[in-house]
Amino acid sequence: MLKPYQKNIIDSMVRQELLLAKLYKLFAGQFAEHGTLWAELAKEEEKHALWLQQLYEAGEKGIILFDEGKTKTYTLKTFIDYQEGIIARAENQEFGLAGAVACTLDMEQSLIEKNVFSCFDATSEKVRTVLKRLAGETAKHIEKVQMIKALKDAEPVGGEQ
Repeated sequence: MLKPYQKNIIDSMVRQELLLAKLYKLFAGQFAEHGTLWAELAKEEEKHALWLQQLYEAGEKGIILFDEGKTKTYTLKTFIDYQEGIIARAENQEFGLAGAVACTLDMEQSLIEKNVFSCFDATSEKVRTVLKRLAGETAKHIEKVQMIKALKDAEPVGGEQ
């Protein structure tokens, strides 16, 4: 069974994923030339939120263990506040494609660096598989966003061919 502060941490992790999905949906609408890729990222973030919710429920049942390590609720709140600020800027269309890519890379890399998904310790192979997929998909997001950056960098400047 999870402790109240652990529930708050997992709830914050779910919120982070949903905020990323919201941001990527905004970018999909603003950068139509890469809209499919942004929409795909948004869908995957929503899936991650669902998986974290399922891990939360598994923790409540004692199927998995949750060790937050150095992860603190105030750190997650700071990151969520940052995400909300980025979303507000995106809603005001303050980002060009390069800025959107830079923000995305920054947020995705910070999720990996914090290694949030390693806080869960599975008692079954099925749960271990979910945890590996979460970490792996987050790493793939960085590759996808770098692909947008590479495509943008390869575009001719000023319409030159």
